[in-house]
Amino acid sequence: MPIRHFYNQKGLTLVELLASISLFGIVIVLASSILFQSLDSEETTSNQISLSQNTNVLISELRNQYNQGETDLCFNESSNLTIKDYTIKNGESNLYITDNCINGVSNQKPLFIDLVATTQSGVSLPVKTTFSRQESYTLNITATNPDDFKEGNIEDCTFDENVKFNEEIIIKNKKNEVCKNKYNFNEHVAFMNGITIHNKVTIVAHKNFYLRGVINFKGSKGELCIKGKFERGEEISELVKETSTCFEPEGYSIYHITR
Repeated sequence: MPIRHFYNQKGLTLVELLASISLFGIVIVLASSILFQSLDSEETTSNQISLSQNTNVLISELRNQYNQGETDLCFNESSNLTIKDYTIKNGESNLYITDNCINGVSNQKPLFIDLVATTQSGVSLPVKTTFSRQESYTLNITATNPDDFKEGNIEDCTFDENVKFNEEIIIKNKKNEVCKNKYNFNEHVAFMNGITIHNKVTIVAHKNFYLRGVINFKGSKGELCIKGKFERGEEISELVKETSTCFEPEGYSIYHITR
């Protein structure tokens, strides 16, 4: 039996070959374009990050010099960073950069900086910041809890700090050349177990008057003069309040017996 051999002698035509080469060329061009764009974008991003870091270092150096009270704030300008298009104000005064230094700075006034940092490759970064002096303050807290007050001695007559009296206090009318029947409390005072005020005795509380227990008046001319708050545990119907100078500047209130 004879064996037949079939041969395909048909190949690519010139048109098909040219179309294939053209298509391959287009693919190469598109791939190259994408690759170059990616490389360019990566370089731009790298330059932006580098510029941002260098600018932060520059601003930090200027801020440290400002806080230290330097009158000339200087920085190192390099090929990676150039300053242009700036506005610098120290309070109301305009300042300028000379030889990489901001001259005539006073840290008693705020320093406003508005500038554009650029690189040789054309990447730019706008920056706005303000330096201000950091003041230190001491906070003094005055105790208003009567339990924290210092134990007082009523014979002292005049008191220049917060005082309290844990025992019941009885203030009698007596010939005391020091007190002269008048007791001044220039700070807060607290009577923790009541108080008795005899005839012609005057108590002046220039700040808050704290009362625990009861208040008694012996006689019709005893007076309690308070400028601050009158804080008491319960209302006392026998007391009447009057607005009076109480022999002191205006703003004090007199409390005395109604009968």
